Amino acid sequence: MSNTFPRICRLTAFFPATLELAFWLGLGLIVVFYGHLNWLPGSGRLDEGMTPPPTFTGFYLIDALIAGDTALFSNALKHLILPAITLGFVNLGVIARQIRSAMLDQLGEDYIRTARAYGLSKWTVICATRCRTR
Repeated sequence: MSNTFPRICRLTAFFPATLELAFWLGLGLIVVFYGHLNWLPGSGRLDEGMTPPPTFTGFYLIDALIAGDTALFSNALKHLILPAITLGFVNLGVIARQIRSAMLDQLGEDYIRTARAYGLSKWTVICATRCRTR
């Protein structure tokens, strides 16, 4: 049981590193959230018929805030959700492996062994020391 969780973490951290999976994830998210559920827009920077904000930076979110148009801001934000999730998922595997490696290095330090020797459980030590310092 104790080896199951690290194995699952390693397995799930490996898959996002492949670009093909990110491509299919992006398509799948579009099919589900745009095609079936119609919760999010599928393409473009704004809905059809909406005029872009006056250009100050070229970034619609910032330009809409400068112009004071909250409807335009929320529309531009909805158009960024699916690409942000897909691109974030691609880097998730690399970041998860780095965090796991750093955590395993720190768990071998003297202060962790001292805390364990005082009788603290493994999860108490992890949450109280490692999560607080990062």
